[in-house]
Amino acid sequence: MSVAPKIYVIHENSKWLPALRQAFDALATPFEEWHVDQIVLPLSDVPPQGVFYSRMSASNYTRGHLHANRSTDLILRWLEAHGRRVINGSSVLTLVQEKIRTDDDFITRMEFVGGKLIYAVRVYSGGSFELCPADACDVTPGATAPTGPHFEIRPDHDQLLARRLEAFLAAHDIEIAGIEFIRTPDGTPVIYDINTNTNYNASAEKAAGLDRGGMANVAQFLTGELRALYCQDRSLATA
Repeated sequence: MSVAPKIYVIHENSKWLPALRQAFDALATPFEEWHVDQIVLPLSDVPPQGVFYSRMSASNYTRGHLHANRSTDLILRWLEAHGRRVINGSSVLTLVQEKIRTDDDFITRMEFVGGKLIYAVRVYSGGSFELCPADACDVTPGATAPTGPHFEIRPDHDQLLARRLEAFLAAHDIEIAGIEFIRTPDGTPVIYDINTNTNYNASAEKAAGLDRGGMANVAQFLTGELRALYCQDRSLATA
């Protein structure tokens, strides 16, 4: 008996999944999680039908998942070889990052879903390297706590830069990402981080009064992709 098409989330950190699970449930979207350190896949077989979303993190080694990147690469290439719809596939697996300096007490992170900007957020790091916006992430012990919100969604984003980054993402087949940058004293933006395993801060989204948060946007985008591929033959009716 064939399995009805669904969304498959490929990852190695369950702590970053609750908000996405809730968003899928709210849409009644069928999904399955593939934790690469806990699943065995028959790569000699034909993969199931569905949309496959890679949430592999370059920090996987800090959680003891030393081979997660390599395992994910093999899985993504297997899926792509069979023509499956893969979001953030093998060509964009790993974080790209560079250490630079700025006189500002914040960095700016632009969030993109489906290749389009959904919002820009300022991250006040307090001297920490921990810039992850997920609720499961905390400021590094010993860092100076910011006097205001750690994360603040800003409506006054750089629209020209956003369009340039959307074009960059399209050129490199990156569909979901958080891109971080600072500005030099003369105002020039310097990109130092392209993170294809982006997270979102629920408190900042609530404070900004957003109708739909980051993970809800991701779930809506993935659901749309699933329906576009399979609803024409009513394959999702049995999901």
